[in-house]
Amino acid sequence: MYESLKTALITWNTKTGERQKLQQVYLAIIIVGILVAGLITLLNPEIGHNLVLIALFALIVFLSNAVLWNLLKAGVLSHIPTRSKRK
Repeated sequence: MYESLKTALITWNTKTGERQKLQQVYLAIIIVGILVAGLITLLNPEIGHNLVLIALFALIVFLSNAVLWNLLKAGVLSHIPTRSKRK
């Protein structure tokens, strides 16, 4: 199990870009935060609600990051010419 997890993480690290990794980590934080908040709400509703607020903040950061990267890519990065490599 440890080896398969290690292999999956190595594959994830090599096949995804920095922005994709960041977005996927935000999604993982949101999902884990909501699941943990649901379990903790059974014991202490106030702490559970605070954890949901943290997950909501992560969702806002995720969405704003996605919008800003798309705007940057469409508005600025697509107009910058790439240099060709010289021999």
